Amino acid sequence: MTKHELLTDVIGDISQSPKVFFTEGRWSSYHLLSYLLSKTGEADVYISTFSYSEEFIRTVMKLKSEGLIRLSFLYANVAVKRYKSDINRFVTNVFYGVFVGNFHEKMFYIKSKTHRIGVIQTANATPNPAYESGIIFFGDDADCIMNQFTSLDLNSKMI
Repeated sequence: MTKHELLTDVIGDISQSPKVFFTEGRWSSYHLLSYLLSKTGEADVYISTFSYSEEFIRTVMKLKSEGLIRLSFLYANVAVKRYKSDINRFVTNVFYGVFVGNFHEKMFYIKSKTHRIGVIQTANATPNPAYESGIIFFGDDADCIMNQFTSLDLNSKMI
């Protein structure tokens, strides 16, 4: 079973809010992002995470090249400054804006012409075989996620 088929079974319809999910180690957060964008079409994406991986960045780059991401913003923990400089250069070439601060939240917000989706989860933007969980909000319910992004410290440093 592909990740997309698995997420179709677990997540299903993207209109009923809220939707709780458990990964049971079967997918990572960027698989969920890909799945949701396949349902919404082109969208702006806001992502916060404690850490990120090259696989996550490549997924976002692929989604951009497929026309599913218009603008993308990443909010990461200051710990990412310890990453190798090449991965940090890579991430700044893929995302429209990358902010580094005291972020520990793991969430994303997707806004397309037809959908608003917010996800709060326990998983970082890394490959993850661990059991993780989260909750997805749709429509007006998702706006609380965007409100959190607008309250983040935008004076944090961009890498």
